[in-house]
Amino acid sequence: MNKAWKDLETKKTVKSWERNNPTQIPRKEWEYLLGVLHGDGYLYKNSMSIAIGYNAKSFLYNIKNIIEKNFGLRVKIYSRKSAYYLFVNSKTFVETFKKYKRKGLWILPILKYPAAYLSGLIDTDGSIVKMKDGKLSGFRVSIYQKSNGNLHQVLPLFKRLGIRYKFTENYKYTNKLGTFMIDTVIIRGKDDICLLASKINLLYTKKANRLKKAVIKYKTMHPKRINGVLEKQITQCIKKGIVNSKQLIKKLNLTSGNFGWQVQHLMKKDIIGRNKIDKSYNYYLLS
Repeated sequence: MNKAWKDLETKKTVKSWERNNPTQIPRKEWEYLLGVLHGDGYLYKNSMSIAIGYNAKSFLYNIKNIIEKNFGLRVKIYSRKSAYYLFVNSKTFVETFKKYKRKGLWILPILKYPAAYLSGLIDTDGSIVKMKDGKLSGFRVSIYQKSNGNLHQVLPLFKRLGIRYKFTENYKYTNKLGTFMIDTVIIRGKDDICLLASKINLLYTKKANRLKKAVIKYKTMHPKRINGVLEKQITQCIKKGIVNSKQLIKKLNLTSGNFGWQVQHLMKKDIIGRNKIDKSYNYYLLS
């Protein structure tokens, strides 16, 4: 157990946390847990709980290891109905978090390790998906929260890390529980996805693997620039009768974004034209 935390646990007071230099406590792990708490955690008088679905049991055991190793506290995991619950019973431990989450609202302290906090938040409240079709194809990382101002506080952390994002407020969202107004943060694109992956360390295995897959995909894809060889391949395919945009993307192993970039350039040069067919395009040579 960290000595500074052991001394704090012995004193059993909140003031002792404030008197101690927080950087002497396992601060990086604490900031990660704050992100987890903001995402899917609950605080009670003397305990903290985190709930997760059955398919993420191993994630709770990763959190259990962090708390037991760095804070020397006993952690219990229970199975109830369709979820697993992690419980930590320690008044001193809970008091260090209480002023940063009150009645569902977040209060962010000055973070020394913003990437650790974002790792905890994405592990619990984030999603990493691959969009298959259309202009938004490719991987994206999203964080969703009710429209209560919580997510807006996180935006400066992405700026500190140099990661670009799209923030949307008051988006109408409907699921089986009802209709809600939510805020969203979305990170897309090769540069920002790869930068995010290099900064954070996800413990939710499924999400971590998807992020690794995104990085591998982006590092091996064609660069987004005017490519004479690729333009020639596109025109040759059209000559052979492969004219539909979906067929061309599949044949040339491109993302829809990179394909769109190349064909727009060919159309500006009056080399090809296109006709819209349902949700895709058929291309033809102009000369």
